[in-house]
Amino acid sequence: MLQKYFEGDAVVNTINGSHKQLRIWCSCALLFWCALIAGFLYLFEKNEYNSAVVVGEEIARSNLKKDYTYRRWSASHGGVYVPVTDTTPPNPYLSHIPHRDVVTTQGEKLTLMNPAYMTRQVHELERELYGIRGHITSLNAIRPANKPDQWESNALQQFEQGAAEVSELVDIDNLPYIRLMVPMHIQDPCLKCHAAQGYSTGDLRGGISALVPMADLLKDTHQHLLLYRLSHLLIFLIGLTGLFLFYRQNSRQLTSRINSENKLQIQGDHLQGIVDNISSGIAVYDADNDGENFIIKSINPAGLKISKLKAEDVVGKAVTEAFPGIIEMGLIAVFQRVWKTGVPEHFPATVYSEKRISYWVENYVYKLPNGEIVAVYNDITQRKQAEDFILQKTEEWEKTFNAIPDIIILQNRDMVVTQANQAALDFFQMEPEKLLGSTCYQLFRGGTEPCPGCPGIATFDDHQKHSNVILHKSLDKVFHVCSAPVFDRNNEIQHFVYIAQDITEKKRLEEELFQSHKMEAIGTLAGGIAHDFNNILAAILGYAELAKTDLPINSPAIKDIDQVLIAGERATELVKQILTFSRKTTRHKQPLKLHLIVKEALKLIRASLPTTINIQSNIDQEHCLVLADPTSIHQIVVNLCTNALHAIGDNKGKLEVTLAPVFVEKQQIPTTAKSQTGPFVLLSVKDSGDGMDANTVARIFEPYFTTKKKGEGTGLGLALIHGIVEECNGFIKVESSPGEGTLIGIYLPAIEDTSPSIMYGEDSDPLPMGQENILFVDDEAAITEINKSVLSSLGYQVTVETKSMEALQKFKADPEAFDLVITDQTMPDLTGTELAKSMLKLNPNIPIILCTGYTASLSEDIVYGIGIKSLKTKPLSKRKLAEIVRRVLDENVKE
Repeated sequence: MLQKYFEGDAVVNTINGSHKQLRIWCSCALLFWCALIAGFLYLFEKNEYNSAVVVGEEIARSNLKKDYTYRRWSASHGGVYVPVTDTTPPNPYLSHIPHRDVVTTQGEKLTLMNPAYMTRQVHELERELYGIRGHITSLNAIRPANKPDQWESNALQQFEQGAAEVSELVDIDNLPYIRLMVPMHIQDPCLKCHAAQGYSTGDLRGGISALVPMADLLKDTHQHLLLYRLSHLLIFLIGLTGLFLFYRQNSRQLTSRINSENKLQIQGDHLQGIVDNISSGIAVYDADNDGENFIIKSINPAGLKISKLKAEDVVGKAVTEAFPGIIEMGLIAVFQRVWKTGVPEHFPATVYSEKRISYWVENYVYKLPNGEIVAVYNDITQRKQAEDFILQKTEEWEKTFNAIPDIIILQNRDMVVTQANQAALDFFQMEPEKLLGSTCYQLFRGGTEPCPGCPGIATFDDHQKHSNVILHKSLDKVFHVCSAPVFDRNNEIQHFVYIAQDITEKKRLEEELFQSHKMEAIGTLAGGIAHDFNNILAAILGYAELAKTDLPINSPAIKDIDQVLIAGERATELVKQILTFSRKTTRHKQPLKLHLIVKEALKLIRASLPTTINIQSNIDQEHCLVLADPTSIHQIVVNLCTNALHAIGDNKGKLEVTLAPVFVEKQQIPTTAKSQTGPFVLLSVKDSGDGMDANTVARIFEPYFTTKKKGEGTGLGLALIHGIVEECNGFIKVESSPGEGTLIGIYLPAIEDTSPSIMYGEDSDPLPMGQENILFVDDEAAITEINKSVLSSLGYQVTVETKSMEALQKFKADPEAFDLVITDQTMPDLTGTELAKSMLKLNPNIPIILCTGYTASLSEDIVYGIGIKSLKTKPLSKRKLAEIVRRVLDENVKE
């Protein structure tokens, strides 16, 4: 049967037709091969030519940049002077320059060479050495030889329109040249020569051009092209040979293929069985109306199952009729392309939807040799839903991962970052491709080894979670670092998650909170002792004043008592300073001549220092006026000198105290200070003690920090000084090193001497007196006795009471019997304010003075709102008491 098949006319016709088609195809391939080789050759030659032009332009551009550089250098130096020669005569266009020609001290004549003159000579030298021509020109040329030719005129006009440069390949004397021209704009140094022409900075002055010879460069290009043509010819011949062999081989195969078709028919039956039982849908289509539509020729059972149709519902019908959703999903367009081109296409997963059904489907479309179109498709709805679910969860995880504000990175066993969240990218300000591949210790501290205490290493060792607090000095940051293992399917550590939380601000706030607690403790302590201590001081000062009053005028004991009074006043102010430091009250600043307070403080210090310490002072008595609290300044001097004494110890040493006016520049002011530049007064204390290292210097102003032995200091002195100086808008500088002693400089803003400064000493004016009846109430018997004596000595009739309830009873008995009530605030039974309220109900016109050793719990608004006339802090000196009593009584009379 096969023999008959081969001998039939149909077979012979088929073979002849196939050979004819092969010849046509090979002829077309030959034409295509010729066109392809010719096209590549053309493009290469064009590219080589353009490359040569680009090289020429780059040479010209580099030459012009060089010209521009030395021209600018020359212009910035106002030109250069060179010896006058035949080739370099004086420039007649610079005759308006006053010093165009000069003579050296040796008698050599020099002339000024401006940038343009220099450029002309450089261009002449370049043309002689390298054949490169240069030219400076302008539409308003001064020198006739600089006038532009037509090409340069066109270029200058383009510069006026904004062109950055103009270039062209031209022929000059039958030789090729690249001609490139760039604009020249007037700059400040150019005005020396061109200001007279009316130019201003930034104006277009003209242009500078370069002519680069291209003959040699193009010659090399032609040699390259010759080699390229020969290589393309060889490739063409190889392709021609291959095409010939292809034709001969395929001619033989045609006959063999036709002989095989009969066998394929048999195999087709087997394939049909496979198609009918495969799980993928397979449909065969015939083109209709020249590929406008396709008729369903056959569809396998799997395809019918996917479509939920029967064969009679679809076979023989147009695909757009049987499957109306095919147009919207875009598959019909794929059929048309494959039918026209014969190129198979994979149509990715797409939703097929119509009123009847909707599902995800993936198609592979190809064309059979007989012109039929085959579509192989699968219902991937379940797979797509699973993918969408995974994608959704992945996106949610990524969004969550990137939304976490802490730094999160994934690292392998080599500590290399393999993944990082957005917080890590933002913190290090790095692109992902740069951050990934780095190690954590490179990122955080620029190191070559893991950080000490790294929890990641511990995680790899024991497969557990770890955390640690790590300070990275290079970043000046503190991190709370956590690590956790990530296991693979074999339960082996594949990576570990590294979470770094920046707790720098948290640590700072914790330190500030701790500092606040310490300050609160100081305030509590100060408030607790202020009242009792002021009562004690009141007794000391009161008895001292009484003793002084009883002494003869010339008694030597008066000086001793004066010192007691001064010390008591200082103690009173010291309590105020402690309350101020703990934010319980405020300092009262006033204009002060510092030299008076410094000298007074040094007198006190000299008496307490051993003779082994030599005090040297350099006190400027002028220009040292500041706005400050006098007791605060006295305290600064005493504290600094006391610290210096402790630093020197039992050794021989020297203490230098300096007071002088200085002017402070901005760079001298610490960044943390609120000071402004201007005149300051510098108070410095220098000792020859042991000195301090940098770490100690950094902490000396912290409350409770001290290097002294237990019992020798509280650690509050320098902290108090720091607070005082800050309140005065000043700053402190400390210079110290081990074994070199310490210098502490206090910088206080100076003020103009426009008003009298505070002076110290007794007021010689007589004390105000009176004859009114006064009720004095205080739970301290000593204070009542002292004040009774003081007020009685001033002429007043004084009734004293140590119990507030009994005082109220006396007042109730006759509210009009007293002209003034002076009461303490802190007392058993009734407080001063409670007593005042009760008395004012009985006699609204009674003036009351409230005295207290501690005013933190009282405000002036509350006190004066009750009706109390005056609020004073203990202790009160005789003069202060006399003045306030007289003032309140007189004001009450006026009312």
